[in-house]
Amino acid sequence: MRKPESETELNQIGNITLLPLDVTNVEQIKATAQKAIAMGSIDVVFNNAGYGLIGSMEPVTDEQLTRQIDTNILGVIRVTQAFIPYFREKRSGLFITTTSM
Repeated sequence: MRKPESETELNQIGNITLLPLDVTNVEQIKATAQKAIAMGSIDVVFNNAGYGLIGSMEPVTDEQLTRQIDTNILGVIRVTQAFIPYFREKRSGLFITTTSM
């Protein structure tokens, strides 16, 4: 979550930990994954970053498309890759991914 301090409902649940994460920042993904793993056992990684571009396709720039792909597709892949070794070693774990396209 990019700004976990602004989340109200999830912060009130005792067994959920929210960490700041920009899924377009590869180094932050690696660092956050390591921090999460160091905090204790992880059962679920919930990939929920994403957004849609609304409107007709003609005015959409390559930069907008690239940013959307970087967030919606590559972000999910990178976060998943960061936790796969941990889940393999643990021999359990669940990835839940929602998308916005």
